[in-house]
Amino acid sequence: MKGQQIVKCPQCEGNHVQKNDFTGIFFLLALLTGWIPFLGWFILLPLFLILGVIYAVKKEKRFVCQDCKRGFRVTKETYNEYKNFFKQKAV
Repeated sequence: MKGQQIVKCPQCEGNHVQKNDFTGIFFLLALLTGWIPFLGWFILLPLFLILGVIYAVKKEKRFVCQDCKRGFRVTKETYNEYKNFFKQKAV
């Protein structure tokens, strides 16, 4: 099996995975709802900013297997190894 061997699907053992990143979505929603008077300023904007920060510092990262479409989580340490693998490969 070619490619990375760090993050594998727990169901099919495939290594064709993609990271789901909700952090960017929450920050984008915060920007989009910031123009709505009162509701956006006092409820939605703080809510989406808080959710974005929570997802950014969470100890687990979410992935989706591209072969069987199953979602799963990996620890932050495993995710850091995954990132370093592709950084080293790019150099």
